Amino acid sequence: MTEGTQRPWALVTGAARGIGAATADRLAADGYDLVLTARKAGDLDGVTAACRRQGADVIEALCDVADPDALPAVANTVADRGIALQALVNNAGTLGPIGGLMEVDTGAWEATVVTNLIGVYRALRAFAPLFASDRRAAIVNLSSGAAHRPMEGWSAYCASK
Repeated sequence: MTEGTQRPWALVTGAARGIGAATADRLAADGYDLVLTARKAGDLDGVTAACRRQGADVIEALCDVADPDALPAVANTVADRGIALQALVNNAGTLGPIGGLMEVDTGAWEATVVTNLIGVYRALRAFAPLFASDRRAAIVNLSSGAAHRPMEGWSAYCASK
């Protein structure tokens, strides 16, 4: 970024660790400011600090994508700041119950589908109106090899990815 150039904004769900944290770090290195979400207070501290060391402005938001009110609340925060998103990375997810289809808890199975599938839908609905009117804007929905190659005992995860 050259001096005086506004940095683009990206939002990453599930940014506390793993792929989400690595994505946030890379986006910060590539010159993005960030909105980072995680389910628990304090989970983003290390990621936020690393991104800020790279010059990124970071907004942290507590957000469980399984909560129908959480993503619209984050969208309101972003809109109130006048931010136009350049990128959305739908990374939040959970493995869910592992076991035979007839043995796993139905509620846990459904909760995995809500997080991994419905959470992506909710994020798209909440954040699509906040996108910059720029053809380079991107939405990235992370999936898994398990979506194409099911694994025994992972029915909720495989079906939701």
